[in-house]
Amino acid sequence: MESGELASGRPLVQLLTMQPTELGFVEVQAIIHDSNGQPVTYFSFSFLGQGNHCKAYKGYFDGEEAAFKIFNEEAAEDMENECDVLHQLQAAQARSRDQTTPSCCIVTSVGKKFETRPKACELQLLLGVLKAAHKAGFVHRDPLPRNYLRVPGGTVLFNDWGSAENIRKGNPVMPVGWPAEQAEEMIPQTAVDCSACIVCGRLCSNHRQQPVVPQFRHDLEMFAKSIFLKLVYIASKAEQSFGIWSDHPDALAWQPVLAAARELPDFQAHQHDPEIFVEGYEAIYKKFEETLLQHYKS
Repeated sequence: MESGELASGRPLVQLLTMQPTELGFVEVQAIIHDSNGQPVTYFSFSFLGQGNHCKAYKGYFDGEEAAFKIFNEEAAEDMENECDVLHQLQAAQARSRDQTTPSCCIVTSVGKKFETRPKACELQLLLGVLKAAHKAGFVHRDPLPRNYLRVPGGTVLFNDWGSAENIRKGNPVMPVGWPAEQAEEMIPQTAVDCSACIVCGRLCSNHRQQPVVPQFRHDLEMFAKSIFLKLVYIASKAEQSFGIWSDHPDALAWQPVLAAARELPDFQAHQHDPEIFVEGYEAIYKKFEETLLQHYKS
């Protein structure tokens, strides 16, 4: 069986022992049929962790280590988003929604978290993943250190595409994955279509008329902020950034990187195709990468 057959998304995954009450156990098994109908069995042997609507296990698939990510019914849309992005980035091996139980799964390569600081070439690879997602029309919404993974073979990936926003829809919403203080600092109130508060006379978050719209540049800016935090803080504090951009002396030196991210204009779904948009602003993506690497090495 060729890997290309799995990457195509044609295989149908049938979950054999998947019931909502059993998700906490390691004994999860799946049979994946290739395009010729030949079964390949997947067994998980360790529990990796869980999010709000999914659990992840590590095991063997077709003789290689793989991650087995299982979503519950509430996260069906998140699962579909994640599948769509992973397939467009050619990062997923198989996926399915089981027709008989409120569960679904994705099989991907097993990655390791960045315990040591990323190399410059790894940052370039991560930015390449983000840009590829942007061309496909997706905003990651949560490119923080916890979602950087080293994958065997010298590859790096972003994890957790479940909450990725398809900006092609034209009406993205505030990402639930972003820490509140990051989102508030990142997206100015003036960027929100809302009316002024009749009490304070300013653009007040309590009186927003429309949801905050994440943009491709917010991915870049969040990525830049998270890399800085990873350099300044230990990993356990990497996402506790409240007040750092106004209080930390080293944050001023990182402002050119943030400014380079902010040069990317808004994407308008009714005016642009994502791929054409990204290609049209290739110079800005390149400038952001060069500025980031320049300050990263200094």
